[in-house]
Amino acid sequence: MPKKVYNDFIRALYRDIVTNYSSGEKYLSVREISKNFSVSLQTAQKGVKELKESGLVTSKPNSGIIVTSKNYNIKKLNGKKIYVISNMQDGHFFSSFFDGVTDYASNFGIQTEFRLNTFKNTSSLEFGKYLTSLKADGLVMLSFPNSELPFYHAMREGVDIVSDIILDNLPTLPAVQTYNYKHSYEAGKELLESGCTEFYVFGYYKKQNKRFLGFEDAVREAGMKATYIEISSISGITETAEILRNCTDDTGLFIGDYSSAYVIDSLCMRQMLKPKHILIYDTDTEYFRANYLPPIKAVAPSFKVLGQKLCYYLVYKWQNGNYPEPLQIKI
Repeated sequence: MPKKVYNDFIRALYRDIVTNYSSGEKYLSVREISKNFSVSLQTAQKGVKELKESGLVTSKPNSGIIVTSKNYNIKKLNGKKIYVISNMQDGHFFSSFFDGVTDYASNFGIQTEFRLNTFKNTSSLEFGKYLTSLKADGLVMLSFPNSELPFYHAMREGVDIVSDIILDNLPTLPAVQTYNYKHSYEAGKELLESGCTEFYVFGYYKKQNKRFLGFEDAVREAGMKATYIEISSISGITETAEILRNCTDDTGLFIGDYSSAYVIDSLCMRQMLKPKHILIYDTDTEYFRANYLPPIKAVAPSFKVLGQKLCYYLVYKWQNGNYPEPLQIKI
């Protein structure tokens, strides 16, 4: 049997036991494994031997194969594979996530591969079937805000998925995301402490978002006002250019998403401007490295840190049989 086909069989075997059986329960016989997974008796016996070596099952005469522990410890993670799949098309976003996943995975000999999503309807059951068909050891899903149904389907089929977005309608999904309100509130406080008295927030999101809300609350508590500029339109860019031209040493600028930072940097370069007080919500590393502006400090953990944390969740699951608690966190 080709190595890839055998590895797919072993992954399916592990998923079946961890998903459908409890410690102490009797598992399938070698003959049943052969039939259910469409492999030869020899391959089924080889798979059972690997399960025994991992400590997941044991076998006794007249008792059959018994699941010994749900909290098994896989001896070797070497050779496992994680797919990082991004729904966001911008390489500045997903490349740093992928770097973080790869950085952490390399400590265990785990392979990583990046895939840019091309599936059109990511809220459909068909997308869930596609994720299951990948036969991955683990999936790191980036920027899939409406994928509760397909994620649920794939997880039910035993696929290990972690997400960079907490989906409220899928509380069983392991997820790690930045704390939008908290970090933005802290950004407002920091600019206030710098002596700013005029405040602008720039972003591609609509005005009613938690990043602006957090920043606005911090400024409002000091008796001041923050203005939000949606930068995704021509009028928004024109308004932003005007604001930048009129910046003073008392003006505080907060960039709500990294995509807006490229617009701000380009406008400042054209007008030969360098605002004194400027922060960004998040970016690939601790600072946003612009083409023209000096490095801009990020107030939230970087994409690379998030990638490392998401990979940690998968490795922990494979080593301990369960995800760490809490299942969903904001950092």
